[in-house]
Amino acid sequence: MYAQKLHDFGLQVSKERIITASMLMESFLHTQNISTLHVLGSPHLTTMLSSHFSICANTPDALVVGMDDAMCLADISRALNACGTHTRIFATNGDYFIPRQGRFDLECGAVLDVLRTATKRPITIVGKPSVFAFAFVLKHFGALCATTLMVGDTYETDIKGALDAGLHAAWVATGNALPPQLNESAFKRYASLEALMHAWTH
Repeated sequence: MYAQKLHDFGLQVSKERIITASMLMESFLHTQNISTLHVLGSPHLTTMLSSHFSICANTPDALVVGMDDAMCLADISRALNACGTHTRIFATNGDYFIPRQGRFDLECGAVLDVLRTATKRPITIVGKPSVFAFAFVLKHFGALCATTLMVGDTYETDIKGALDAGLHAAWVATGNALPPQLNESAFKRYASLEALMHAWTH
C-alpha cells in the first residue's frame, strides 16, 4: 500500500525500504518487558504484533493504540474495559487530523484524548515525534542525521520530531497549518511534494 502511494507521487521505493508504525511498535515493545497486549487499531497492526506477543482481552501488560478508519466507539470502550491497574498505554502516533483534499478526518490523537481522560494515566507515543522513531529509522538504514531529510505535513509530529532528533526537515503544505511564530530558518517550507522534489533535483 505504501509502495503504491509513493509510486503515485513518482517515487519508486521497494517495500523493503519502507518502515511502518507496526514495525516501530514491535521493536519498542521488545524493550519494555511486555508479554500480553490488547490492540486498538488496524487489522495489520494486530496481525503483526500477534506474531511476537500474546493478544488478550483482559488486563494486558499494554494497550497498543493505532489508527483504523473502521474504529468505532464500541472498540474504544472494549479497550478501556480491557485495561487493568498496571496496563500501560502505547500509541503509534499523536496526530489529530488527516488532511483529505479540503477536509479532515480524525486521527489517533483524538482517540488518545479519550483514553487519557478515562484512564488518568500517561500515554507513550512510539512513533513521531519520539526520538526513538527517528533513531530506529536511522539505524535501520545506516543513515546519519546530518545527511537525512525528514519530509512531513504536520509540524508537531513530523517537523518538531525531526528537529529534536537532529535531522533536516521540510514541511509540505498539504492541509495541516503551521503554528504561528516559528523559527523559519529551522526548516524548509514547500507548497507541495512536487515543489520539494523540483527544488532538490534541479
